[in-house]
Amino acid sequence: MKSSATEIKLGERFEFGENWSRFLAVLDEMRISEAEQSLKQMLDLKDLSGKRFLDIGSGSGLFSLAARRLGGVFILSTMIPNRWPVLES
Repeated sequence: MKSSATEIKLGERFEFGENWSRFLAVLDEMRISEAEQSLKQMLDLKDLSGKRFLDIGSGSGLFSLAARRLGGVFILSTMIPNRWPVLES
């Protein structure tokens, strides 16, 4: 299994900062609203009022933002930029 550093060198993976900068350039109200609609549809809820939301592998954090805007009270967003070391051994 290749390491994250090797994948970045080979162009198979972006470093976090580079990808994030590109995403911020296109992030707008419409994109956030689409994420909110997607969450509501997927979860079959009209909002997340009073609910907790766990976003594992959050990437850009867009769905964590959408969950907060939909009324989520405790949002845990986690991104692991490098794979778990135990999986690489």
